[in-house]
Amino acid sequence: MFANFFSAIRIAWIAGQIAVRHRLPQTPTLPYHHPLVQTLVDELNGSTGVFVHWGVYESGKSTAVREAGWILQEKAGNLVISLQSYNCLCSERRYEKVRRAIGVPKDMYDKPLSDFFNKPDTTILIDHFDEFMYDRKDKDRTFDEKYAAETIQMVLDLIKESASTQKFNVLLVVTSWERAKELVNLGCKLIPSDTPARWTKEQLETLFDTLPETVKSKVGEKRDEIMRTVSLSGTPGFLTFHAHSDQRFDSRYATMHDLEWHRGMKALYNQHDLDLAPHTEEGRFPDKNGIYHHEDLAPIDSEL
Repeated sequence: MFANFFSAIRIAWIAGQIAVRHRLPQTPTLPYHHPLVQTLVDELNGSTGVFVHWGVYESGKSTAVREAGWILQEKAGNLVISLQSYNCLCSERRYEKVRRAIGVPKDMYDKPLSDFFNKPDTTILIDHFDEFMYDRKDKDRTFDEKYAAETIQMVLDLIKESASTQKFNVLLVVTSWERAKELVNLGCKLIPSDTPARWTKEQLETLFDTLPETVKSKVGEKRDEIMRTVSLSGTPGFLTFHAHSDQRFDSRYATMHDLEWHRGMKALYNQHDLDLAPHTEEGRFPDKNGIYHHEDLAPIDSEL
């Protein structure tokens, strides 16, 4: 009896430490908010389950998730635990990796994760979730079947515990639409649920107008050229890079982004509005194993 009492006291103390450790700093004040932010807040606030968000490379996922997490913490009063897969040790089993990153002591890894949350509304954000599937050695990484199996089992366990305890939810952020589809098939809920979070031309033009005047003046007569290619990519990262860069404009990457958007739209949202030609049924930038197929990029004949 005394052992259970002291164990409960210790768990409560650890939960308090975790709440302090994971308090998010205020996000920078941005002149323009990612259109996905409010959707994330609405879906995650007061809900349970495991969610997945997919967007192509450079689509602003990390920025949107960071801002949504801060809003959930400050305006909804939730406990928000933000994790980066890059910052976790790769030598551990995946469920241990997450518990260690949250702050659960090693001798309590067998306890339910929800025991360590001191608020009934808790959200765990895991950015770059694809990385859990890889083995990292120095600067290299390779897809690892063992880690992939552990990751899938961890997701199933989180789905089960979230449903049974009704105490927390999880958001998994991925760049591969193939991985997103796999997670949805496991039982994760897709955010957004009805259409991908691709940036529109109007949103990207509004974002461009918020850039510093020094940058806009530097772009000068290249503005129309930049906006045509950026609109094709559907990503703010493409805009930010080329607005600040003196490098020659490369429209091939914008085309790859566009193709990945359409492949993901077809796989996740059943939108069949484009003839995708080769490689329709697999991701290429990146594929499900995190490889970016630069060899698919055709030679540049001319700039847009």
